Formats: sequence, structure tokens, C-alpha cells
Amino acid sequence: MTNKHIDNDQILIIFCLIDDIIKAMGWKGDKQQRMSDSEVLTVACIAHQYFSGDYQVTLSFLKTTDQSLFKNLLSKSRFIRRLHRFLDLLSQLLSILSGIKR
Repeated sequence: MTNKHIDNDQILIIFCLIDDIIKAMGWKGDKQQRMSDSEVLTVACIAHQYFSGDYQVTLSFLKTTDQSLFKNLLSKSRFIRRLHRFLDLLSQLLSILSGIKR
């Protein structure tokens, strides 16, 4: 099930919030990564908030929309492997984001 009611501004806001939160937590990503940790977490949060947690549908949706937001989207397999590093952090981010009024 896709929800096309999300726009680039909403995605950008989610990204900025996540990026600021993980930087405030002292998170340091690997500079050699093509897709940043903030981008991976943003895609995961978008999947949970708008696509019932379906990462494949979310990645496909993002690939078919504006390419300027996520230029280096990962395959589903690689995305899931990267996401496993953040399972505890992801639940905290989802909780924070759900508390923000839209």
C-alpha cells in the first residue's frame, strides 16, 4: 500500500530532524558511505510512517519520485543490512517523530 500524500518538503523535514538528532547524540558515520546514516534512517522512518513498514515499496516510491533527495538509494538487501545497525535508535526516532505534530 503506497501513500503518495508525502511530499519532498515532508521528507526533507524528517531528514533534517533525524540528522540533527543523531549529530546531537554524537553519532559519527563512515565518510566513505554513499548513502549517509541519516538518509538510511530517514527512509526507514518514512517506511514506517507512510508505507506500513514496507521498505521495498518505500525504496521503489523514492526511486520513482524526485531523485534529488536520495541520489544513492541502496538495494533493499543492502538497506536492511545497514538498518540493522540502528534498530535501537530507529525505535527512539520513530517515537520522537510521532510526537511531533503535523
